[in-house]
Amino acid sequence: MGLAEYLPYSPLLISEEEPEYNFAKDGAIDPRNDTEAHGYPEIGTLQSMWLSTIVPAGLGNAVYYNRVHSRGKALAKDVDFDKVARRTPSFTGADLQNLMNEAAILAARRDLKEISKDEISDALERIIAGPEKKNAVVSEEKKLVAYHEAGHALVGALMPEYDPVAKISIIPRGQAGGLTFFAPSEEWLESGLYSRSYLENQMAVALGGRVAEEVIFGQENVTTVASSDFMQVSRVARQMVERFGFSKKIGQIAIGGGGGNPFLGQQVCFYN
Repeated sequence: MGLAEYLPYSPLLISEEEPEYNFAKDGAIDPRNDTEAHGYPEIGTLQSMWLSTIVPAGLGNAVYYNRVHSRGKALAKDVDFDKVARRTPSFTGADLQNLMNEAAILAARRDLKEISKDEISDALERIIAGPEKKNAVVSEEKKLVAYHEAGHALVGALMPEYDPVAKISIIPRGQAGGLTFFAPSEEWLESGLYSRSYLENQMAVALGGRVAEEVIFGQENVTTVASSDFMQVSRVARQMVERFGFSKKIGQIAIGGGGGNPFLGQQVCFYN
């Protein structure tokens, strides 16, 4: 199981006719026509990364890589690498480099002289869920997605032991109508250990979107938008029983094939 199972990831290539941009060392934006296509990492790379990568030296390691890959790029004062690191706990150095390059391209397209937190945030969403779809969702669908994502965020905020909400978006990207990001705490990132209570809360947060749909629109009017949430809940529940010995009926034993990612707490984004 990998990141691609939960995030609708579609590799996208910028065409050769589309100019790429570089942020020169002096902070100026240098547009260059380059025949080398710029693309996202392959899905297989993300799957392997999701399976094996916890920031090995904790949050500080991700902050370090972010600073390294931002060298030579003009940054706005609102850029906070601690916050970026919490939203990218599974990113490798190459992934973070790709993130900063994407942010630079977005800043150039917006005729900005600096990369701000908005460009980095938008670049992260683009890498995770795909490019933004223009006018892809009608107003009623946006309303439904907004309530659904708010359900995730509200349940997460009410849980005594869960990650704080980092961002909610109802901008459609790829197959996702909306996304809710959570920022894992430094303590959990450092240790890689997650309690039974945390995992139960994670399942509750995943189901918060469907609950919001039922409350606002009624049980007869719920939609299929929660399908990925149910996949996440099933995966976490199965791992709790088969690998972590959290089942009172089965007991403290490991059963099953042993596949999947033991670091369940790394689900930092719910998409729908």
